[in-house]
Amino acid sequence: LENIPHKGAKTFYEACVFIKLSIYFLRCDCVSHIGLGRFDQYMMPFYLHDKENGVTDDEILGIIEGFFISINFDTDLYFGIQQGDNGQSMILGGFDEYGNSMYNELSKLCLKASLELSLIDPKINLRVGKNTPDEIYEYATLLTKQGLGFPQYCNDDVVVPGLIKLGYAKEDALDYSVAACWEFIIPGKGADIVNKEVM
Repeated sequence: LENIPHKGAKTFYEACVFIKLSIYFLRCDCVSHIGLGRFDQYMMPFYLHDKENGVTDDEILGIIEGFFISINFDTDLYFGIQQGDNGQSMILGGFDEYGNSMYNELSKLCLKASLELSLIDPKINLRVGKNTPDEIYEYATLLTKQGLGFPQYCNDDVVVPGLIKLGYAKEDALDYSVAACWEFIIPGKGADIVNKEVM
């Protein structure tokens, strides 16, 4: 807490604590549904920083699991929140402008943490498409077997063209996430897209 939030996060652990603090402050302001966005993308610089400094994937997995536990255990303290209906969703994977998968080691660690913990939050949304390797689906099915109702799948081959058709720039469409439920949104653009408009 000597570093965050006023100095910003440097390590993966500090970044997770920063997010938890942000959730806490939003909850205190009566925000009842808080999405976690493209966690595996915006947390990647912190992951790489730690890897370059000798932190192992097992240690990072432990940090992720601690973070997942922290966003589960206190949701009943806040007004208007109930277990399983608090909007704590994250989206993993996706594709870049050249069609390359953005599913990475951090994506896999998040799935592994969710699989090991079997907690209701965060709800996992996977961005997939025709170029998604079978092993990602096979691994995700293990999570489906837990019976928690996720991962949910977002088909980039449909969603990205749909967002472009609605007038979003390709760069923004490729960066889409999901809202606290599963409506598609563009991070940082303040745009909420009604489900039926994209279908």
